Amino acid sequence: MKKKVSPPTEPFDYELAKQKVKEQFRTGKSLYGKDGAFAPLLKEMPNSILQGEMEGHLDDDERDSGNRKN
Repeated sequence: MKKKVSPPTEPFDYELAKQKVKEQFRTGKSLYGKDGAFAPLLKEMPNSILQGEMEGHLDDDERDSGNRKN
């Protein structure tokens, strides 16, 4: 039985992010930090990169039996 990695619960909305960046830039608010426009992107990117690395690193047999090297 193959283990399937579930995708993130919500897809990243680039259009909404663009609108938020424009609005925060126009008003002079910080784009970084907890409420910044880049916060969701900065959270999503490392998760996507790590997920892709794990999918590329482990083949189907290794996924089925678990990663025994660690």
